[in-house]
Formats: sequence, structure tokens, C-alpha cells
Amino acid sequence: MRTQNKLIIGIGLAFFVAVNTIELWGDNLGFWSFLISILLFFVFLGLCITAFTQIYFGFRENFRNRERLKVICFTAIVLVLIFLAPLGLFNLENLEANDIIIARREGVAGCSIILKLKEDNTFVFNNICFGTSKTTGKYHFVGDSLFFKDIKIGRDDSNFYEFGLKDTLDIIWLYYDKQDTSGICLHIINSNQKNQEK
Repeated sequence: MRTQNKLIIGIGLAFFVAVNTIELWGDNLGFWSFLISILLFFVFLGLCITAFTQIYFGFRENFRNRERLKVICFTAIVLVLIFLAPLGLFNLENLEANDIIIARREGVAGCSIILKLKEDNTFVFNNICFGTSKTTGKYHFVGDSLFFKDIKIGRDDSNFYEFGLKDTLDIIWLYYDKQDTSGICLHIINSNQKNQEK
């Protein structure tokens, strides 16, 4: 196989693996996630141009060149799969526990915060603003009070909220500590909780 065709297949394979594993390595990249997204977009465009070029030359040769056929088939499969599943073929969230509560706060410039409390008493806190910062850990309720522990803090965060209060108006207030009097307000957008103490 010619070096050029090996390079095309190698780039296509790396692109396919990168897109399908982005949930494993894509969190906490910050500004780099924007640059990586642009790079992946240009790789996708490059593979599209390469596929059409290879198909054009394949027509001129009446598809007699087996090496070219392999490259056409490979790039076509990669491009179709990425087009049909741009976020990857595998959704790793399906392997996690079900969400009990999802709360969200919208900010300016498209920034947002999403808190997901899971059935297995774990939580995921995504701070999305010019990249994603993902904080994880465990939680438990005592009445309407929410307490966090075993926290793995995400990118650019030096600390995390110590506790929260679930309001009767479908709101969760998060506080850094007992001296924090302002807190932040998250609106509950999905709740499957049955007011059980854990």
C-alpha cells in the first residue's frame, strides 16, 4: 500500500477513535476544547475532500485499483458513521446510574452550569463556559439539605460547594460553606426523586 493511502487511513482511523472517545478525554480541556473542535472539523472536511477525490479517480479507472477501493470504502464508512453519530457511536452516560435530579443555571454568553444527582449517590457538576469543567463526587440528602463529599474538582476550580438546600419551588441553592450567604441558584429541570432521605 502506498504511503499516501496509509496516511489517509491512519488519519481517518485516528479521527474516528478521537470522536468516539471524546467523552473519556474531552472534559476539563477548557479553551483547548474549542481548538480541538476546530481541528476535528478540518480533519472531517479533509477526509470529505479526499473521499470525493478518490471516488473521482476511481471512476476514471473504472474502479480497477484495489488499493483505491480500500481507501474509498474506509473513508466512506468513517464519514457516514461520523455524520450519523457526530458525538460518537457509544454514549457513556448509558453506563452511569440514572439521574434523580437535573438542575441548571444559565449564564451570559452561552455559559451554563448543570448539576446531575444520580441514583447511586454520585453527582456530576458541569460548568460550561468556553470549554467544560467537570467536577464529580458523592452526595447525600438529609431532609432538604444536600451534602457533597469525595469531590474531584474540575479544571480551573479551586474549591467546590460544601452543601446545598433544595427549595420547595424546584430550586437548589448551592453554598461554598456556612459563611456563604449568597450561594448560587439552580433550577430543577428534571426530578425523579421521591423525597427520600439517604
